[in-house]
Amino acid sequence: MATRRATRKYSDLVSFFADLEEHLSGGFCLLPADSFRGELAPEIKLDLMVPVAGRIGPITAQVVQRAPDGSVGLQLPDFEIEAGKSLQKLDRTVGRVRDYLVESGQLAPPVDVSESVADPAVVAELEARISELEVELANIRSATPGEQTAGAPDAPLSADGATDSPAGAPDQASAGEPDDDEAAPLVRGIPVPDLSRIEPDLEGLTEAAGLRNGVMAIAGGHMTGILSLQEESGVVRYGFFSAGGPVAWRSDPVQEREVLGMLLLQAGQISKEQLKQSLDLMQEKGIRQGEAFIEQGIMSFSQLIMVLGKQSEFIFQRLLENAKGTWTFHKMRKLPEAFLPPPVRVGAHLFRTLLVEAKNLRGGELAERLRPHINSYIQLDESRKRLFKDMGLRKQERRLIGIIAERTLRMKELFSMSPLSRQNTAGMFFALVELGMLKFGDRETRGRYLQRVSADIARKKRQLIQSTHFDVLEVHWISLPDEIESAYKRLKAQFSPAAFDDLPAELVEVLERIQTRFDDGYEVLKDNFQRREYRKTLVEEFMIVQSAQLLARKGEMAIMRNDRRLATSCFAKALELQPRSGEYRTSLQRARAVQGS
Repeated sequence: MATRRATRKYSDLVSFFADLEEHLSGGFCLLPADSFRGELAPEIKLDLMVPVAGRIGPITAQVVQRAPDGSVGLQLPDFEIEAGKSLQKLDRTVGRVRDYLVESGQLAPPVDVSESVADPAVVAELEARISELEVELANIRSATPGEQTAGAPDAPLSADGATDSPAGAPDQASAGEPDDDEAAPLVRGIPVPDLSRIEPDLEGLTEAAGLRNGVMAIAGGHMTGILSLQEESGVVRYGFFSAGGPVAWRSDPVQEREVLGMLLLQAGQISKEQLKQSLDLMQEKGIRQGEAFIEQGIMSFSQLIMVLGKQSEFIFQRLLENAKGTWTFHKMRKLPEAFLPPPVRVGAHLFRTLLVEAKNLRGGELAERLRPHINSYIQLDESRKRLFKDMGLRKQERRLIGIIAERTLRMKELFSMSPLSRQNTAGMFFALVELGMLKFGDRETRGRYLQRVSADIARKKRQLIQSTHFDVLEVHWISLPDEIESAYKRLKAQFSPAAFDDLPAELVEVLERIQTRFDDGYEVLKDNFQRREYRKTLVEEFMIVQSAQLLARKGEMAIMRNDRRLATSCFAKALELQPRSGEYRTSLQRARAVQGS
């Protein structure tokens, strides 16, 4: 039986925080072979054992890679949500320890270092070095006669962004093999099947958010397949999507600045010499560039997975911002290759990007963008509900989504109910509208209307069970006859079958029973004698007397402030509770004579 539970133990806080920053925060964990027994199931529950913090978990984890040494690569799709409270508690604990050490003189206080601006001359020098290296890289690739060029149609990208053949590696002809027309060329990397004769499942233009809408449809449908993008520049892109998110990209011709080695160089993570050495290893051993970096000791296996994920996200963001042309998407049961990095969380990525865009809109521009929907009823789009789980929503953002899911309200009404500030609520609405996560209507749908009405009727029905006549009419047991009559008329109208549109017969029957309870309660409470006798069956005599005394004192204070309305109400209720009290009767007359409001 497959193992469905594993534990990752950390020897100290330093190693945990290093792993948190490098892997866990990105939704990945490398599980050593000694962390579990037997064969792991495809999805497991992971516990993190951390000094001071104790156990963090269980955390949902999915197996994405099994290494030769027995270690396993895990994807943690909901790490931020499932581990959030434990991490906050740990941060507070560490903060208190740090404060104690600073106050006791055992630790120097943190130094406030202002952000420095890089010297323009240094920036120019680095840019020149990058350009120089690009020339050297091109020379290396063209050094061997008969080699496949980076822009050749038959040289697809590998999962780490390198070309199909290792850079600088000769094909079969240049390696001394006979020139045979039937001999297949040396091919590595991500193969792309011929899709030219297959009708695409989705297609469109990239402009006017067309590509973004297409990607959201892919993510919402949890689709696996290949996105083909034909840019106006002539570049052809292939995006490999797994479970709704991109895991790798290939381009023809190769875009040098997107190749893994160049991205690491430009980020200052490797040197020119290390890049050259990786190219030599690729040529010598026929391996991919990521594998070469591992062999060089530049990165570990888990770091490679993280870097490949960042590369995929970088290319994805760049295409959304700059791509111009047409796109198609073909669904597939299985991709042509197994990929190491987990899929980019499309919903979370686009949502945060749009929140920033909303924040940067000028003046009333954001309000103007929302104006067409401000009076519309809002619902969540059922076809994209699964994306909310992957959007990394914060606590208050989740609460707003919960309000939208549970109630039928106009957008303008939601502003007053939102737990977010008005500006942040507007930004969130903007992002959800742009992502197509909401549906709008001039009125409630039939389903939502019945859902709301059924909930109101059920609430009232529950209230009537074992309730007093006062509870049935939603009045206090000290209420006066005119208050009782007003409440009776309001509730009779509110829960009349005529107040609803085309209700099912079972709900009409419930309403009729509720109406009968209203009538029974009012019949008792409208009569002065019956009302007072009924009250005595519910409330102890000393409570009635004490309440009358408190009302009388409140009435006297109201007379002193010339508040006639309050004074009259207080003494009228005191007299209601003690109808034989001449003192309260006289005080009521004094209250009515007050010359005030």
